Amino acid sequence: MRIWDAATGKPIGQPLTGHLSAVFGVAYSPDGKRMVSGSNDTTVRIWDVETGQAIGQPLTGHALLVCGVAFSPDGRRIVTGSYDGTVRMWDADTGEPIGAPLTGHTSAVEGVAFTPDGKRVASGSEDMTLRVWEPGNVAPMTGHTTAVDSVAFSPDGKRIVSGSFDNTLLLWDAVTGKPIGQPLTGRVRPDKGVLPAVLTAKQEGWPAVVVPIENLAEARHACASLAISAGVNVLALQRMLGHTSAKVTLDTYSDLFDTDLDAVAQSLHARYSPENVGKLWARSE
Repeated sequence: MRIWDAATGKPIGQPLTGHLSAVFGVAYSPDGKRMVSGSNDTTVRIWDVETGQAIGQPLTGHALLVCGVAFSPDGRRIVTGSYDGTVRMWDADTGEPIGAPLTGHTSAVEGVAFTPDGKRVASGSEDMTLRVWEPGNVAPMTGHTTAVDSVAFSPDGKRIVSGSFDNTLLLWDAVTGKPIGQPLTGRVRPDKGVLPAVLTAKQEGWPAVVVPIENLAEARHACASLAISAGVNVLALQRMLGHTSAKVTLDTYSDLFDTDLDAVAQSLHARYSPENVGKLWARSE
């Protein structure tokens, strides 16, 4: 983890180290003195912003990677969401869990948020639903067509906004759980001719490059090609693309799984080689 000066873009201090694997979620406490992080090592850590040191021991309890983290408005609690499908509450001072895990989602929980008054929590999941956790409210909110990876409450706590891998935002009534209006959709830059996508290959010698992609479908196909060539398995690819099952991934990209992966790797490496990046980026601007 790193802290950055928002005005200058310069790093502040040294990297914060302690997690044993990738960090997927970070959040500041309301007073700005602490941070919380969630990691692929299945733990949650609390950090002192001034010293850059971890506070206490890692918070353990999740069985899989921790993706969503948030402080309560009063800074006394932390909520986390994990790929184990649960939402957990923690005492931000002692690091102890509060109550039992909140269960109901049928897949990974990627986004979590407190209401402004701190009395309720919302979560978004790869099962395509949102949930608001409060006594008597157990019904999932449905409307997205693939994984929900981000959620936030409005300042008055009356609405929720969710972001999904289906490329839409949805607004919800936080009391009734009903959608408000139509999905909010964006546009690919058709006037620019290409859509830049940053692809990173894990295979040695494959740097991150800027790639011209004509549309989002092609971008996802290119990402899938590169991931498979770099050794990513179908389950990991399913999560990356937000598919509801591995079968959907296999059906969607059957051409990639049936082809010679070495040939795919060589083709992609040639097409997106570093010497072409300058020209490709120029075309995208």
